[in-house]
Amino acid sequence: MKGLINMKDNKWIFLSALLLSCSIVFSSIYLGNSIKTTSTPVNTEPVETKISSPDLLTKEEAAAYLNLSDTMFNLILKNEEEDKSGRRSYPTHKYIHSLNLYGQEYFSIKQLDQWIEYHLYNEF
Repeated sequence: MKGLINMKDNKWIFLSALLLSCSIVFSSIYLGNSIKTTSTPVNTEPVETKISSPDLLTKEEAAAYLNLSDTMFNLILKNEEEDKSGRRSYPTHKYIHSLNLYGQEYFSIKQLDQWIEYHLYNEF
């Protein structure tokens, strides 16, 4: 009698395992197909974004804002950098300050205006 009960139990265990494995296979196929159809490809190329803030200018825009050529603006920046390097402290608005984001230099219009005002009333 024991052997007979084991045969019946083994039969149900076998059928349960077969049913479980079939459901795993079919659900993986179903999920795999649904992922293929709904996923969007990943864009690996760098995305260029423009700064839309009216308060920040690129180097070229800052030069144009100050009505200077790019060469003259770069010369002023270079001279100011050399002058700053030997000082421990200096008036805030004496020099043009920039913000470097991801290798691109940006200038604040407000700070450029303060730089102009400083140099209107002080020796250049």
